[in-house]
Amino acid sequence: MAFVITTHQQSYVEEGRTRMTAVLELTNTSEHATGTTAPRVSLIMGDTSGSMAGPKIIALRHAMQAAVDVLPEDTEFALCTFSSGARRLFPRSSQREPHAPDVVRATPENKQRAHAAIQDLQEGGGTVMAAAVALAQQIALSRPQSLIHCLFLTDGKNESSTEDLVREVTRATGTFQCEVRIVGDGAHVDYMRTHVATPLLGQVKVIRNAADLAEEFRVTIRIAQEKTLGHVHLALRTPRTAKIVTLTETVPQKLDLAGELATDGRTWLFRTAPWAPGESRDYLLTLEVIPLPGREEALASMTAVGREMQLAVPSLRWHAGGVEQVVEGTPVVMAWTDDALRSARFDVRVAHATGQVEVVQARQHAIEALRQGDYEGATRHFQRVMDAALQHGNSAEVEETTRALKRIGVEVHEEGGTRTIRVQRQVTKIDLDDFDARSTVTKRFGARR
Repeated sequence: MAFVITTHQQSYVEEGRTRMTAVLELTNTSEHATGTTAPRVSLIMGDTSGSMAGPKIIALRHAMQAAVDVLPEDTEFALCTFSSGARRLFPRSSQREPHAPDVVRATPENKQRAHAAIQDLQEGGGTVMAAAVALAQQIALSRPQSLIHCLFLTDGKNESSTEDLVREVTRATGTFQCEVRIVGDGAHVDYMRTHVATPLLGQVKVIRNAADLAEEFRVTIRIAQEKTLGHVHLALRTPRTAKIVTLTETVPQKLDLAGELATDGRTWLFRTAPWAPGESRDYLLTLEVIPLPGREEALASMTAVGREMQLAVPSLRWHAGGVEQVVEGTPVVMAWTDDALRSARFDVRVAHATGQVEVVQARQHAIEALRQGDYEGATRHFQRVMDAALQHGNSAEVEETTRALKRIGVEVHEEGGTRTIRVQRQVTKIDLDDFDARSTVTKRFGARR
């Protein structure tokens, strides 16, 4: 298992500038899984609250069965449900087996037993998400060396307090990855993204029709099985005269990352989601030059023409066979010049990544405006999204944006190479939720270099 870190940036800036933006392109260069692949655990957590009655609970049974069927035999798994509390549906303790394990291997026999347990699935009670996350963490902690994936399905609003949910998610951070799926229009996409999916390095998707749950579960489990390496940290070592302003994953999704300071006091560690062989991601990094405490007057000389500073050294860190592996990338540097041609140049990858973040923000602003009934504001923000796609000359992005807007009932008028947006009516909640869930998914502009 090996990684390559490619740093994209324009080093030269005009005198006095203190901020530098770079793109770190991280690529897992392995073409297939290796013998160092961690054991995999699949947790399926289904909402069985009272609002799931009818077609949804039937669809959940079918979806859980479909997920179990596609699990490889070398994977361990557990099926869990939550309503007013959370419990393991399978494996679970019984008179016959009073001390059932937290997870079991996906053997044909265990799959058959899981199918039988799924038939007992019943709806009722509230939607206490904090209990669900706590149970998932409990199971994850029993397999600390494993690569753990949780598929979390809900159809409603969290009925535990947000404080309780945040506390449990914070405790669970780093122990498992969580993908959130919402069936119907009862849950709040932004709430689930902010409080569950993002901190647990997953994505939110809206399933419009309960009948589509089984296929969604199959696809999600199969994609999770492609991940072969977890517990990977992007490390950024900075001098005392530089600080990290933001680090945002921009491809394949916009994901703001929070770091932890390592024991050396100079290195920040950012968890990344599990990796599949051949996978590549982009991270937009913003750094700022700062003076040493008590020497604020030195900032002018630090950013004078002719000076050069190394702002950060990126590396990836993970463990294989009990040994820490480290791959270092090219440092991010900043050089001050009075050459206008040098400082005016820009790096295409940095410009594209910055544009992706701006597009996602514009989408989010438009969605919020629609939720508030502000059609004029929504029109303005959607126009920014379309203009950005046209500006980058990415025809695929333009067409995809056009289709997405038309799908939710937004008018797109094409004339003379431009596309004008007009929002004149209310968008249904399910359409808006679906658009919201897709809004943070991004693609790399242009060909990879």
